[in-house]
Amino acid sequence: MIPEHNVFVGNLNAKLRDTLWLQILAECRKENQLVKPEAILLYSMNNEQGFETKMEGVPYRHVRTIDSQQLIAIPEDRYQYYEDKRKNPSELIDIDDFLAGKDQS
Repeated sequence: MIPEHNVFVGNLNAKLRDTLWLQILAECRKENQLVKPEAILLYSMNNEQGFETKMEGVPYRHVRTIDSQQLIAIPEDRYQYYEDKRKNPSELIDIDDFLAGKDQS
């Protein structure tokens, strides 16, 4: 794994992890943000995979459980929109307009 900014790794007990996650959810859900924060939480769990995944603020990704395995899915029609938005956050265009093929000018 390559360390990046805003990536935090630690060994927290469940109570502290859940408290921090609630604070992260509150930050991600604030209104009137130009670019919404994104958060992904991975933590050890006594299951087949050995971990559990939670996501917030990542509208083009979602966790799907297939045969007791958690997988991260990206709907194909939304991938390009959010990739473009990440590269040029000042060029806002509504997702519905993008999917309909409307130009942003």
